[in-house]
Amino acid sequence: MLFSSELITKFSKCPSPYVANLDAFTLYSLFLARLLPPEIKDKLAQLKSGQIDMVKLDPVTDHMETTPTPCDDAIIGTKPNFFSEGVMGAIAAELGEIFGYREQNGYVIHDIFPIPGMEHSLTGANSKSSLSFHSDGSTHPIITPDYLLLYCIKPDPAACNHIALLPDLLAQMSGELFQLLSQPRFAHQVDVELAVENKDSFIIQPIIMRQGSELIIKYDGDLVTGLDKTSENAIRELNALIHKTAIEVHNQANTVLVLNNKKSVHARSAFQPRFDGTDRWLQSAFVSKTPLGGMQVIDIRQRSLAEPCPA
Repeated sequence: MLFSSELITKFSKCPSPYVANLDAFTLYSLFLARLLPPEIKDKLAQLKSGQIDMVKLDPVTDHMETTPTPCDDAIIGTKPNFFSEGVMGAIAAELGEIFGYREQNGYVIHDIFPIPGMEHSLTGANSKSSLSFHSDGSTHPIITPDYLLLYCIKPDPAACNHIALLPDLLAQMSGELFQLLSQPRFAHQVDVELAVENKDSFIIQPIIMRQGSELIIKYDGDLVTGLDKTSENAIRELNALIHKTAIEVHNQANTVLVLNNKKSVHARSAFQPRFDGTDRWLQSAFVSKTPLGGMQVIDIRQRSLAEPCPA
């Protein structure tokens, strides 16, 4: 357990992030970031410096959440305290600025659990189908997260994360495939969770691209198609390489997974939901390295950030 009982008490006092005014949550997250154990700060520093692209933190507490897993969005935020949200807020503050999408119910903490009737959807509410490899927010018109945080409140033994890191992909990728993936030959359909008017809208862009001095990946196996036969073959080659290099990461209660969202793609295996309050329950959060100017909830109708189609 990484957190002392004293730390657990302080993190449990975190204000709710499920409110319109996030100032109290943001300020308290900055306070909590200063209290993170040194071993966590060291790993996050390695992530920020680019030495590593993934951090898995051992259970931060041995407390088991007794609040029933939600079955719909109506009861989000009804836990007796916001300990897990405080942990995510602190980690986000250490890495940059936390944010959420207005289209995903407008919260900076996104609760992920199976929902009846959505067992085979392409969203986090899916359960009976696996989720394809993807990087989060890769087609959002305003901003793509630099980091993705995943806090496991309740695990399911059958649900496993699969993660492929860009450096591992590049190490085994042929020069020809790299050249193809680096060209704007791919249609990236806008994520179904984004409430845009035209659900068939898409962005033409590469899958591997340059951001500053770094190479990054933007990909969703369900939403990216090639514009011709050659680019479709390139996607098939990429998928084979992703499955070859991917590692399995099993969740435990109160483990935290932090990914460089632009240097990795992740997937999730299928599991059988019970809808009895004991189902798998994760929370996710997005982090931007670039200051957001107070726009912690990004509205697709507001294009005031600098990245109209961010790299």
